[in-house]
Amino acid sequence: DFHHLRFTWKHYPTLLAASFCVELLELWPLAVIFAGPIYNAFELMVVQALRQKRKPELSDLALGGKRFIRVTLASWAVFLLVLVGLGFLVIPAIVIGTWLLFTMLLVGETNLGIWAAMKESKRLVNWRGFWPHFWLCFVMLLIGHATTSITAQAETISVAGRAIAFGLSVLLGPLFAVPTALAYVGERRAVPLPSVSPPGEGAAAVPPKQGMPAPALPPPD
Repeated sequence: DFHHLRFTWKHYPTLLAASFCVELLELWPLAVIFAGPIYNAFELMVVQALRQKRKPELSDLALGGKRFIRVTLASWAVFLLVLVGLGFLVIPAIVIGTWLLFTMLLVGETNLGIWAAMKESKRLVNWRGFWPHFWLCFVMLLIGHATTSITAQAETISVAGRAIAFGLSVLLGPLFAVPTALAYVGERRAVPLPSVSPPGEGAAAVPPKQGMPAPALPPPD
């Protein structure tokens, strides 16, 4: 909605600074192993700002280190399941990725285990409709594929090309973190269990859809 669009553009410089920090960390040789928690820190920063209706703070990136190992394992579990989906062509992989969209955020801010977080992610995705989340993942996949192709080509040109690729990744970083965080915060608000909702949520809870059990999530620490 307009409020969230205004949030995104109003705080875009801070989001760019966070994206810059994330991209710097991803230059680390072991980043291929720890890319999940690194990027999850960015999303958690946006989630906290949206919940508390305040400016994003770079210090919130430290939230990503709170459950670093568990988020790392969750990211690899999600990756492997999506990889299995790719064995059945692209659409099954996107479907699996859509159901597991919120897994790392749930692992990163609650006491849920990895398997429980996967089940809760699927339940949240289905709560108000699978297809909006599917198209969100599909669009992000297209943008990600285009960005990867462009940056891969640029990096083969020269040092300047690598700098351009890095800058492009920084600029586009918020386009991945913010939509996921927005969707996550929105679905958590829809959980009709205010006693287990994060601070600032639950007031706008809606009745559960008929025949659909209410998600039961433990509160963030």
